[in-house]
Amino acid sequence: MRKWARISGVALAALPDVFAAPAGGVMVLGALMWRLLHPQLRWTPTLAAPERKGDQPLQEPVDLRHPVGTLVFGLFTFAVFAALIVASTTAFVGTPFIWLVVPFFILALMCASTAISYFTDRHQATATELRFKPFFAERTTMRWRDVSSVRYVRRFRWFRVAGPPGKIARISIMLLGVPDFARLLLSGVPTSAISPDALPILQETAAGRPPSSW
Repeated sequence: MRKWARISGVALAALPDVFAAPAGGVMVLGALMWRLLHPQLRWTPTLAAPERKGDQPLQEPVDLRHPVGTLVFGLFTFAVFAALIVASTTAFVGTPFIWLVVPFFILALMCASTAISYFTDRHQATATELRFKPFFAERTTMRWRDVSSVRYVRRFRWFRVAGPPGKIARISIMLLGVPDFARLLLSGVPTSAISPDALPILQETAAGRPPSSW
């Protein structure tokens, strides 16, 4: 506890020096914007699907897509970091600003990919198959009975569903309809093909409790 208090005190004492340099002020502003805006992704999975009552049958096909909030978040944050890039390149002419622009450029690309995923991450699941579209490939179909491996990749927050050679679907937990996807997968894929760590996560997701996206 004392260690963290000491670190916090040093950080607070250094703030005036950080903001005294224009580059440091812009850098801190960018970090604060990302920290304030990104947490909205925490509650997105809760919108994935309404709680199903009893044995109400699924309405097929189940559409898997991002909520509109993903597009809004991606476009807004991209605009913020693009503006910071412009501000940093025009305000610091004649100074070494590459170290300042590169982080903003990387964050802007991340936000742009989030917006693009709203249009590309659109899949469908039925009782017999999964229709999906990889990011750089044509739409394809994988039957549940042909699935050879199901894993949950915590780092990227998606389910990796592998089938015949060359067919790999990555289903993000951020997608609307992911609880219904989990139900269909559990009912169509042999348990032996699901990794031990992914099985309880799928069961929780099928019950309407997907893992946190944060």
